[in-house]
Amino acid sequence: ECGACLYKYFRLCCGRASGELGGGLPGRRDSCCRYRERHRSAAAMNRFFGKAKPKAPPPSLTDCIGTVDSRAESIDKKIARLDAELVKYKDQMKKMREGPAKNTVKQKALRVLKQKRMYEQQRDNLSQQSFNMEQANYTIQALKDTKTTVPVY
Repeated sequence: ECGACLYKYFRLCCGRASGELGGGLPGRRDSCCRYRERHRSAAAMNRFFGKAKPKAPPPSLTDCIGTVDSRAESIDKKIARLDAELVKYKDQMKKMREGPAKNTVKQKALRVLKQKRMYEQQRDNLSQQSFNMEQANYTIQALKDTKTTVPVY
């Protein structure tokens, strides 16, 4: 209980050899005793569970804009690849007669066209997101410039 230390634990808590607690007051713990108990339990918990890793600083708005732009560029590359595939299928279909073989090529071309439209929509969303972040960054910079030029009274 909190009222007193037992003699066998007393040396661990306070580091004193006498039987009295709290600087001569019987039955009382002093502040160093409480601090050491907390410190020892925290150190034991750190040894058992490990310390938390230091948190990395959050990414800046310009970093986020750069990552969004790079994702949009990678989607543009995918769209270009799909365009080349569509041209190949169109050339193939021009040379073929009507029949089941041409229908399968047409199905493949439609599948590629759907993928291309999906990627174009994703690219448009990313470019809009990048634009919004650039606008927010511009507003933040304008406010910072105003703060430095206008004295606060």
